[in-house]
Amino acid sequence: MLATLAALAAWGSSSHGSTGIWTAVIAVSVCWICSTAALVVSGLMANTPLAVQGQLVSILLRTALPLMAAIFLEQQVPMLAAAGIFGMMVPAYLVSLVTETLLAVWLAGGTRSVAKAS
Repeated sequence: MLATLAALAAWGSSSHGSTGIWTAVIAVSVCWICSTAALVVSGLMANTPLAVQGQLVSILLRTALPLMAAIFLEQQVPMLAAAGIFGMMVPAYLVSLVTETLLAVWLAGGTRSVAKAS
């Protein structure tokens, strides 16, 4: 996520100055917080009778909250909208999605269960 922040901050700085840097910080922070919350829910619900419900809540946290935040910030904060908050949220979201998914699979022990099945 830090590499994503650095890339987005460089992009934002070159096109919008310090506002672009703050826009990148906000975009990456929102995605990181939502991804971390989803990972915590996945970890707490893994290996319990509510594992499926935990994954559904995790999907909601991982997907809906960053989208709602991007739409809200785009409409309500003109300075961030001018700096392209929605455009910065997309790559930050994709990187956080890949990172969180890999960590969730590792946390759930996905490779062990596949090895046991074969």
